[in-house]
Amino acid sequence: MAKFFMKKNLFLFYVLAFGLPCAAFGELQKNWEIVTVDNEAVYFLDRNSITLSEKQIGRVWQLKNFRQIKRVPPQSISSQMDYDCEKSRKRIFLKHHHSGVMAKGRLRVANTEGQFDWKPIESDPVSERIFFIICGKAPNLVASNIKQTSEKEDKVADNVDGKKAVEDTNQRSN
Repeated sequence: MAKFFMKKNLFLFYVLAFGLPCAAFGELQKNWEIVTVDNEAVYFLDRNSITLSEKQIGRVWQLKNFRQIKRVPPQSISSQMDYDCEKSRKRIFLKHHHSGVMAKGRLRVANTEGQFDWKPIESDPVSERIFFIICGKAPNLVASNIKQTSEKEDKVADNVDGKKAVEDTNQRSN
């Protein structure tokens, strides 16, 4: 009986010692490739992690590595993203905050509440580039607020011009 418990405990020790760290450190063994760089961060993806389903949903690991050291973590954010190639949309599948750069350091679980919903791909270089890498085509971008604002400004300008034209006509007839 004692041998049974020793074998069971030894098995449990091996699972805890070797099984869990391998799963947790699997993310650290990725082959990160630079996608784009901006003033805030350097963005990477792991091409080896790209999968594409029959429904044209692509899944990939992404990494956002902040350029400046922050007082409060995260220094990097790794996320497994889904991209819908047919409907030009994306969603977060998994998201982790890391205390170190390049997905290293202490792993902090991110608040992903409400982030699993599909969102349209907006005009930003990171999403556009990754969508193109996964799907092999440019996304159908959603009209941003800037376009809507400029359309409103055009209508206001038309109204102002129209009022001015009516005022000019009234002044000429007087």
